[in-house]
Formats: sequence, structure tokens, C-alpha cells
Amino acid sequence: MNFQLETLCKNKKISCLKLEKILGIPNAKLNKYYRKAGYPNVERAVIIANHFNCSLDFLTGLTNLKKDRELTAPNIELFHLRLKNLILLEHSQSAFFEKCKIARSNLYRWLCKNDFPKLANLFIVAENLNVSLDYLIGRTNKKEI
Repeated sequence: MNFQLETLCKNKKISCLKLEKILGIPNAKLNKYYRKAGYPNVERAVIIANHFNCSLDFLTGLTNLKKDRELTAPNIELFHLRLKNLILLEHSQSAFFEKCKIARSNLYRWLCKNDFPKLANLFIVAENLNVSLDYLIGRTNKKEI
């Protein structure tokens, strides 16, 4: 994953300190994301993407198109449904686990609980299913990256 916060901040000429005041995300966390020393959770990534008017696919480096579709708020129920359907459509569950190198327990937790995976894991899942991050979490109906 090639998190684009540094590029977006430089293009807008905004510091992490100023971004902290605007978004309410602690400066220490923003600096971590800026240096690519860590990644935000999905909710924070969406806040950042919305501020910079870009898709999660652009923010994480999956595409060079900043925004090519209308985006809505993430939808946990839609995420669960899409993840389940995509895995069943594209792979057997066992093949999917092997391909993604993600623990079965994580996938079961994502399918059964009301939370999103960590952004890095979501990136791996979207990349292996060849779908947009924004599609996977219900922000758009456009499946392609």
C-alpha cells in the first residue's frame, strides 16, 4: 500500500498540525500516516479521503485517479454482503485465505461482526478480489478500481 497523505498535504500546502485541527485526528497519528509508519483505520481513512475529496483507492495508491465517482458514507452491512458474495463468486474460502495470506479468524470476524478490517487488510482483500476499496465498504456501486 502506498498511502498518499504526504502527497495530498503537499499539494494542498497543509501541515499535519493544521490537518489535526480540521479533522480532529491526533497529530501523532497523522505524522505516522504521513511517514507511512502506520495506517489509519477505515473510519479515519474515510475522513481523510473526504477532506481531500478523493477515493480510498487513490489514498492507498490503488489508482492514480483522485476521484472518478460519487462517494457516500461507508456501510458496514453492505461491506459484509459484498465481501461474502465476492468470496463465494471468485474463490472457495480456503483458496481465498491462501491467496490473501489472511487468517481465517480475521475473515470470519469481518463477516460476523460490525467492524471493518484494518485498512492494510482491507487493501489486500480488495486487491485480491480486484475491486475498489470504496466499492467493498459500500461508498460506491462502481466495482472497478
